[in-house]
Amino acid sequence: MKIPSIKPFFDIREDYKYVKEIKYLKEKGIIKGDDKGYFNPKENITREEAVLIAYRIIKLS
Repeated sequence: MKIPSIKPFFDIREDYKYVKEIKYLKEKGIIKGDDKGYFNPKENITREEAVLIAYRIIKLS
């Protein structure tokens, strides 16, 4: 049986360990995938990306 991915992240399946958190942060606009629709959960982030995520979190407050 194929387990569907969560849209728009093709590489995150419904049974992924942190799927709830990823969905929440995606819905809030805090995280985004790459231009091909992948989240790439095992890749490191840059300092530049960390600043952007922090900015999005503060902006929601």
